[in-house]
Parts: sequence; C-alpha cells; structure tokens
Amino acid sequence: MFTKNFQTFIDNCGELNYHEVFELSQVAQGNEGVHSFFTREPASGDTDDIIIGYTPTETYLRLTPKQAAYFPKWIEENLMDNIDADSWYGFQYALDHDND
Repeated sequence: MFTKNFQTFIDNCGELNYHEVFELSQVAQGNEGVHSFFTREPASGDTDDIIIGYTPTETYLRLTPKQAAYFPKWIEENLMDNIDADSWYGFQYALDHDND
C-alpha cells in the first residue's frame, strides 16, 4: 500500500511499540545505521522524492523533499508527545524497565 499521508501510513503499519516508533524517527531523519523494519530509499523516476517503507505490512510513504524534512518533527508531535526522539525513547525505556 502506498500513501502520501503521514497518519494513513502510521495507521497501516499496525500497532508500533516504542522501539519501532524510535526506529521510524531515526529512518525519517536519514540515519542509515538503523537496523529495523523501516526502509528509506529514493523514489524511482525523475524526482527527489523518497519512500519510507514498513516491510511487515508492505506499507509505503512517498514524501517530497519538503515533506521528508518535516516528517521527523511530525513524528515527535504526533507519536512522541512533543518530546525529542532521544528523550522520549529514554523515558519509554525507563517506564518499560521500571516494571521489571
């Protein structure tokens, strides 16, 4: 499934755990060292668009350069309670391990 809508992409990924949300934010920022179910690649054709994919559900988000620049901020605003990705992940990790 291909979409250009951020929320539709997230909805079609299914329920993401905090590790996956963090990995998505890293892929959205262009960090290539992330090993996850998310992929980032240039769109085919004569364009500067990129495609972010979630392989388990074969869901793909096509982004213009302007959308791609905003997507990491959208993730923080909509999936991370307006907290920067590293702080949010640390908080989620602490909550998860506080129950151990």
